[in-house]
Amino acid sequence: MLIAPADETQTGAHADSAQSLAARVEELMHQAKLDRKEALKLAAKERGLSRRAAYDQLIDNREQPASEE
Repeated sequence: MLIAPADETQTGAHADSAQSLAARVEELMHQAKLDRKEALKLAAKERGLSRRAAYDQLIDNREQPASEE
């Protein structure tokens, strides 16, 4: 199975942000037909994170209020 590299929209802020991590997980789920767990594992590997660290980023992002201004 081959997985395409991240598209150019993620090149700038190279996916260290939790929001782009979440977007990448969703993208992998749709493109590669992976379940959420496998997509998270692959997205974490792409970013040099442990699966647990990536999961923690996703959870932290969900818990933050939408408007922190």
